[in-house]
Amino acid sequence: MDDVNASYREKAVAFGEQRSLVGILTVPAGKHNDRAPHVILLNSGVIHRVGANRLHVRLARALSSVGITTLRFDLSGIGDSERRGAIPSLRESVERDIADAIDHLSTTQGATRFVLMGLCSGAFDAMHAALGENRVVGAVMVDIPGPFQTWRFIVYHLGERLFHFLSWRRPGEKAVFYSRAILSSVRTQPTAAGNGRYVIGGRSRAGRQRMAGQLETLLGGGVRLLVIFTPGVETNYNHRSLFRTTFPRAAAHPGLSFDYFAEADHIFSRDRERSRLVERVLAWMGNEPFGVAHDAGREAPRQPA
Repeated sequence: MDDVNASYREKAVAFGEQRSLVGILTVPAGKHNDRAPHVILLNSGVIHRVGANRLHVRLARALSSVGITTLRFDLSGIGDSERRGAIPSLRESVERDIADAIDHLSTTQGATRFVLMGLCSGAFDAMHAALGENRVVGAVMVDIPGPFQTWRFIVYHLGERLFHFLSWRRPGEKAVFYSRAILSSVRTQPTAAGNGRYVIGGRSRAGRQRMAGQLETLLGGGVRLLVIFTPGVETNYNHRSLFRTTFPRAAAHPGLSFDYFAEADHIFSRDRERSRLVERVLAWMGNEPFGVAHDAGREAPRQPA
């Protein structure tokens, strides 16, 4: 069923090889802005396609007001989308789902360039899909899980608690705990063999090097990135400067934009913060032209450095 509004039109769509993926296509009431990529909004964990506190609905309709078409859809096994069969891993299932969404927009809307956007696990999925899909020219990553627990993370964590009376209980035990944490944050730690991924909240130097390579590969390939953090997941990110100090080369790249929403929580439960996020995304989308996409069928996918 179509939902018609003065500034947008919405239509439920089913796509994929078995038409098992379900989403909502939001198109401008007028013509799509030919200078702008199409936007795909990805699930955050098991939250279905409306997004946390209906964030994706608001984003899609706001983007339509500036002539941008979006698709918000459920990954396999979430919301209205059926689970894929005979897929070796969740990662492969997610990658195939995103590729199907890109192909659907290419076929039905004539789309050639894409921006992927996600919160938390959706941000992680957006980054990894962009590495393997050359038609992706941008990614918005909000609260992406990462190896940010450096010694600075621990110092900021302690600084916030320094003048709280309850934080001084069992000082000897806590001194030992934090000393070990700081030491482990500067050691090189092995990762699980063959998994190629970092652990949420991990302090592994190898994890930081891997993610740095992935970010630099995308930026070097002309992919524009908008990276946004909140203090909402205390074990992941707790200070504005952490991204710059953890990934200095990526942070200095002109293709990367960064913002820190100090008053927001992880799921943007306050209407004011959701509005700020929408405004930030719209400003970023209209700031500079996106690059030209490559034909993924002719050119090998980007590989991390």
